[in-house]
Amino acid sequence: MKDASRIAANLQAVREDIDRFASGGKVRLVCVTKYAELHHVRLLLDAGADELGENLLPTAAERFKQLTSGGYCFIRHLIGPQQSRKVGMMPGNFDMFQALDRMKVALKLQQELLDAGSSMEVLLQVNISAEEQKSGFAIDETASAISRIREECPSLLIRGLMSIPAGPQSFATEAEFERETARSFGQMRALFDRISASLPAAMPFDVLSQGMSHDYRLALVEGSNMIRIGSALFAGLEGK
Repeated sequence: MKDASRIAANLQAVREDIDRFASGGKVRLVCVTKYAELHHVRLLLDAGADELGENLLPTAAERFKQLTSGGYCFIRHLIGPQQSRKVGMMPGNFDMFQALDRMKVALKLQQELLDAGSSMEVLLQVNISAEEQKSGFAIDETASAISRIREECPSLLIRGLMSIPAGPQSFATEAEFERETARSFGQMRALFDRISASLPAAMPFDVLSQGMSHDYRLALVEGSNMIRIGSALFAGLEGK
C-alpha cells in the first residue's frame, strides 16, 4: 500500500475507534507529527487531518510555518512542557498550549502574550499518576492554580485539562496496565467535571485531553474528548 493510502487508512481507523469507544459528544483528534517526515504530514493533512501537535521548539514552529505557507490550514498545538526561556516563541506560532505545568511558565507566557497583544488557549497538565519524573500540577493543586491563572494571567484562556498516565512499562501485566490506566482516566474525568461545575458558565472549560496511541481507547471510554495520536497514524509506511 502506498504511503498516502496507508496514512488515510490509519486516520480512518482511528476515527472509527472514536465512533466505537467514545462515551458521547464530539471528540477532537490531534495528530502528533513530531517524528514524522514533513511529506508524510502533508499526506495526513490531505487525508483530512485538521489539528496537529508537536512539542519541540523552535522546530515545531518552523515546521508549522512551512505547512501553512504551503496553503494548509490546521489548528496548531504545542503539546509538551516547555522551559520558560522558550516561551517567547509561542505567541503567533501556536493556537493551543497543552502542557501548562507550572506557574512560572504561566506568568512568563502572560507577559509574552501581553507584549504581543494576543491571547492563547491553554490546557493545564495534571500529574494524574503522581510520578516524580513527570511534569504537571498535583490533583489537589489544580483548582487553585486555575483560580490564580485566571486572576494573574488574563491572556491565557484556560480551556481544560491534559494528562499522561503511567505507561505500560510501569506495570507487570497488560491487565494491570489497562485497569490502572482506566482508573487514572476516570480520576481525570471526575476532576474535570468538578472544576467545570465550579467555573462561570460563560467560561468555555470544555477540553479533556487524554489518550495516546497505546491507550486512547481506554481514554475514550472514560470520557476524553481530545486524543493525541502519533505512531498509530504513521504505522506501516513504505517511504520512511
